[in-house]
Amino acid sequence: MSHTYSISLCAYDGGYPTPGPGQAQQNPLVWIHGTIDGIPTAYLPVTWAGIQQAFAVNGTAGVQAYLAPILLNAHVGTGRFFNYTDAPLPVPVFTSTNIPAPATGLCSPTIR
Repeated sequence: MSHTYSISLCAYDGGYPTPGPGQAQQNPLVWIHGTIDGIPTAYLPVTWAGIQQAFAVNGTAGVQAYLAPILLNAHVGTGRFFNYTDAPLPVPVFTSTNIPAPATGLCSPTIR
């Protein structure tokens, strides 16, 4: 079955989760939100390295191939895009050691 996808939000702060106080995260979470066939998805975490490796290996098409099953798998068991008994779709694994490092920052525990 063919679907249309849209990413409407991709949020990244470069600092969460940190391995310990005062340490930067090497592979921070990136939160995505979008639609599948016009139906909103949940907010889903993916990793910085996952997106960057997909892009390094296959450009924009690689990122699309990486994010599409993640969006769909969030709805497994709901009957929305799958039968209730369907297994999750495999998420492709891209391997590239030539990816940019995240622009890390540390989240302050005190909001002023």
